[in-house]
Amino acid sequence: MLHFALEPFCASRSSVHETRIKTLGESLWHHPGNTGLRIALFGGMHGDEPAAIRLIQELSQSDHPFWKNCPHDVTFGIAHPTAAARGHRLGADGGDLNRAFGEKTDAATPTAKRAERLKAVLQNVDIVVDLHQTQRPIAPTAVCPANGKHLNFARFLGAIQAVTGTQDLYGDRMLTDWANAQGKLGLTLEVGQVGDPKAYAFAQSAVGKLLEYTGQHQPQAGAPLEVWRVVESLTAPDSAYEFTQDWYNGSRVRKGELIATSKSGNLYASADGALFLPRLGQSPGSPCCVQVQPHSP
Repeated sequence: MLHFALEPFCASRSSVHETRIKTLGESLWHHPGNTGLRIALFGGMHGDEPAAIRLIQELSQSDHPFWKNCPHDVTFGIAHPTAAARGHRLGADGGDLNRAFGEKTDAATPTAKRAERLKAVLQNVDIVVDLHQTQRPIAPTAVCPANGKHLNFARFLGAIQAVTGTQDLYGDRMLTDWANAQGKLGLTLEVGQVGDPKAYAFAQSAVGKLLEYTGQHQPQAGAPLEVWRVVESLTAPDSAYEFTQDWYNGSRVRKGELIATSKSGNLYASADGALFLPRLGQSPGSPCCVQVQPHSP
């Protein structure tokens, strides 16, 4: 009896969903709005970063509270659904989707085809926000160009620091690099460490603010955004190097400070500043951390 009593309610929810949230394709959705502001929101660019994947899946339900008063036209989705299904950073073809948005890509691979699909869907949006997580602790961090428009937007969303100049390491190959090159407002937001419940809470808070954004908001009161500029990527001397301490994203270092030891040679900080993306087990010559310095825009 209970099963049949619930059927009309379930059908009603499905009907509402069909009238308000439109499916654009695999793990892509659209919420129609009545303002001129067009927003795009993604999670799951890397499949092993679950906080944003969970939030995007919840947003695909039209009765989610965030849609109740959202006036904006919003395109949203899980960027790399095959990677998300695998729970792996990369797709089954070994492709990193967030390095596939440059001009020179192999369009024959599934990862490259997904990048082209996202580009097509996002041609007419104004703002692109891409949610990520890291494997090591991190405070809410924006990755964006060092200009007032981007940094004010990052502060509005709740970031407390920003890393700029990543294109000097990776080229203009990330989704938000492509968005900025198209004249959109593109911003990558690192919401926290994988496995930390606070990451999901921050993602919720940031997306709630995003869906209320008018384009005129000023940064919230509080400490100013701490801005870093990428100096260089430090590479692993061999695959058996060991860090001298438990480095995290934003760990402060001094020039010449010992970062890692190995039989092939030690690794030292190249400048006063901080470290981001510390990773063990990288192959010789591969990046094992990124050195940054304070930056005054």
